[in-house]
Amino acid sequence: MITTIPTETLPRVYPLPASWRWLASIGGAAEFAGGVFILTLAWSAEKATFEGRVILCVFGALAIAVGVYLLAGAQKAKVILHSDAIETVGLLSTRRLRFQDIGAKQRRQGTLTNYLLYPKRKSQRKIRLEMAYGFDTNFLQRLKTIPDADSHFFKSRPN
Repeated sequence: MITTIPTETLPRVYPLPASWRWLASIGGAAEFAGGVFILTLAWSAEKATFEGRVILCVFGALAIAVGVYLLAGAQKAKVILHSDAIETVGLLSTRRLRFQDIGAKQRRQGTLTNYLLYPKRKSQRKIRLEMAYGFDTNFLQRLKTIPDADSHFFKSRPN
């Protein structure tokens, strides 16, 4: 049974908290700066071979790309609670599962707690919810109504 949230408050958007955005931004800026340094080193090294310069350019470009990904991804990341679905938005992907299609959830405890929401059918993709988003009690109550995943769920799930 799914508890209801007043529809005038939906959709409810949960952006990545400012502290996590700052952390990702600092890491992204450092990665970007490191990539620029490596590219500068590749062009200014007088005794470097051609192959050495190519390798430095590849690593410098990769570092810049990772830095940009961290910077942009942290700004775009959010979870959206709709009246009929949960949606996660990232830099390169968006996933949405309707509540009627969610079969079970699995809590994972690591450095940060997260939940995996498994669809009833194997052909759909699961959604991972990081608890770093600071969900409110309404969201957590909605999450509690989803049954926990067990071995029977995984064995009996159709394609």
